[in-house]
Amino acid sequence: MARREIRSFEEFCEYLKLINYAPKTFIDVGVCYGTPELFNAFPDAYQILFEPVPELEERLKLLTNKFAGEYHMIALGDKTGNLTLHIPRDGIEGATLVPGANLRDIEVKVDTLDNVLGTRKFEGPILLKTDCQGFDLNVIEGGKQRLIDIDIVVMEVNLYHPRNNFAFPDFAAIVTRMKQLGYSVYDIISYQTRPRDEALGYVDLVFARDDCPLKAHHSWS
Repeated sequence: MARREIRSFEEFCEYLKLINYAPKTFIDVGVCYGTPELFNAFPDAYQILFEPVPELEERLKLLTNKFAGEYHMIALGDKTGNLTLHIPRDGIEGATLVPGANLRDIEVKVDTLDNVLGTRKFEGPILLKTDCQGFDLNVIEGGKQRLIDIDIVVMEVNLYHPRNNFAFPDFAAIVTRMKQLGYSVYDIISYQTRPRDEALGYVDLVFARDDCPLKAHHSWS
């Protein structure tokens, strides 16, 4: 039997459109240069973008000029304050709040998703994507009130503790915590092996809220 490749993020977005479950709002945390899978698939959705790296503000301005939405030049976490953002010396991609070597450091403002969005109402379905280099569960913990309205969470999930820092969760801890918060794994849409030994390093998981329509049926056919 031929091996089937896992569905990509782009294919997952097309799948959502196929089943008439296209997000009307998406929240993109850790935008970097943008998430074309989302804004190309759902150009009419309202996008809420979060990115703490100052050099990327012009990119976010371009995105919100082209598509309806807003951007916030802050990091998200589980509490408010200031933290050190660690940026790779050879580029902007991979900036993280998890300490590590060979990085340049800047101080950034950190807020919570609940604080920033407050009681504002957004059209659903709502999709939340986080790509925060190991800080993703902190984002979720700071948005527990907002999760009530979010059907889908797309999250980068490490199979190892990020940067060998056991203060940050691995795959098992994240899946367990998301289940406690009412979400189950719905799909796996990409993965990356680690250079050290080609072992599986992280996967991008799609979580669906257990009481949303995507999880309404548990029968096989």
